[in-house]
Amino acid sequence: MADVKARYAERDSIHDRIYEHLREALIYGELEAGEKISVRSIATAFGVSMTPARDALKRLVWERGLDHLPNGTFRVPLLDRAEIEALREQSKLYEELLVRKAMPNVTDKLILELEILWGRAKMLLQKGSVTEGRKLIRQLRFKLFEASNSSWLIEAAGRVWLRRGPSAAATYARYVESIERVAPDFQPRLLQAARNRDADAAAAQIAAGTDHFFNFWLASLDQVSEDDREID
Repeated sequence: MADVKARYAERDSIHDRIYEHLREALIYGELEAGEKISVRSIATAFGVSMTPARDALKRLVWERGLDHLPNGTFRVPLLDRAEIEALREQSKLYEELLVRKAMPNVTDKLILELEILWGRAKMLLQKGSVTEGRKLIRQLRFKLFEASNSSWLIEAAGRVWLRRGPSAAATYARYVESIERVAPDFQPRLLQAARNRDADAAAAQIAAGTDHFFNFWLASLDQVSEDDREID
């Protein structure tokens, strides 16, 4: 019986390792939108059997991080304009609720941790380390969300980041450049709202920052479409 339990524990550990690695790769665009993935390729890459690789991929399908194609392969989602707009609304809904629920529980210690994360993120972005800076911004955002004590809302917000990750990542470097030139600094304003424990101001900054990025993203898609028409 002990051997059976050990085997199941090992299998679960392998599955979790594959899942976490792929999830991070999707969120930060290390897997590109439209890229196809087979169970065999994942099993080979991780040096494991087909079962934990398949289980990890199916879990990501359930979370809408991957699409499962009829031929049995998996694909990183390709998002159309309608789905991007839907993700915008979902993101604002979940994240505004999270910061509102978090504000009464914000501590001075948490504020300090968030300020440190933002300082490191800003330095990385200014140096051109966009992916690493984005990771810290996401870490900052979800550390604030944890103060809401609402695990299901945090999971829902996380699934939005997962779904949008590969398609949004291609735009993010240009977006950072645009912020440096013309955009308000939404993160410092969010931190100031948190210092004041101001739920309305925090929710407003979440909404404004989300809209600003999604507007830029959609405008980028329009520009690509225009360029394609000119080539034709």
